[in-house]
Amino acid sequence: MNDKQKLEFILNHLLLSQVKLDDASAAAQGHFDVAIVELYKMIGGYEAKDIECHRVMKDAIEHMHLYNRI
Repeated sequence: MNDKQKLEFILNHLLLSQVKLDDASAAAQGHFDVAIVELYKMIGGYEAKDIECHRVMKDAIEHMHLYNRI
């Protein structure tokens, strides 16, 4: 997958996370987690400066480990 395709994949998951937010919150979280982790992998070595943002990123990574997506 080239960079453009990866970014389209990430954007699609971000959009789906919002579409499903009200009626399928678990699915929305899953799509959000995929997007966060894929961006994190593309950037490599990113450390969030804000403690709350750091926690969100850590949770997304943990969720993807549980789903065997990492």
